[in-house]
Amino acid sequence: MAFFVALPMPVRILIVLVLGLLTARLINWAIYTWAYFPRQLGPWSAPLSTSKTKSKTKRSAVKNLAASRSWWDHFPIWGWYRLRHEQVVHGRWYWVRPLIIELGYPLILAWYYRFHISGGSLPPGTARFLAPLASQLHWQFLGHWALLSLMIIATFIDFYEQTIPDLVTIPGTVIGLLGAGLAPVWLPLTPEFGAGAISGITELKATWPDGWAVWMNSWWGLGLAWTI
Repeated sequence: MAFFVALPMPVRILIVLVLGLLTARLINWAIYTWAYFPRQLGPWSAPLSTSKTKSKTKRSAVKNLAASRSWWDHFPIWGWYRLRHEQVVHGRWYWVRPLIIELGYPLILAWYYRFHISGGSLPPGTARFLAPLASQLHWQFLGHWALLSLMIIATFIDFYEQTIPDLVTIPGTVIGLLGAGLAPVWLPLTPEFGAGAISGITELKATWPDGWAVWMNSWWGLGLAWTI
């Protein structure tokens, strides 16, 4: 982690963008393959069998799908645009949703990385404690990255089937428990108070002995509650 933290910010953001694009590709794959009723969509799936289509027009289209496939279809974003001709089988505009995920997810992830590492999610008045927290904030970001990815997978499978598969919930629970037990910092950070002023910042604990901080009655407190 120290090696990554030492890299210049533009380099780190570029790495996050690339990894975010690969993660978005994995998200699209998981949405279609982790569902209770897997769907044969995307370049990693074979075209539908003609026996599964009743329409003569669709059967004719399915026969041509395999011949039209190319290794270019495996390219993120562009591959989905190339596969738009398969909408005659999968439905109109079916390719738009996965394309938007692969386009938007890396950008959102890179923005959130810059926001979080720069102290954007820290409570007000704690900016001076940011420098020593660089490594800890990166561990938190990894947890948020995993959570966001699994939440997107669960959301779109839920849209299709009104179910959330165990392949999402069980790994998510394991990742959360391992992170909380092994990572240097995993839970949200909160200020420490001494002599009536903020004296430091520490990880929030369920057995917190101090009183409820006033700032937690604001939008910051609501945002903190959403992340727990």
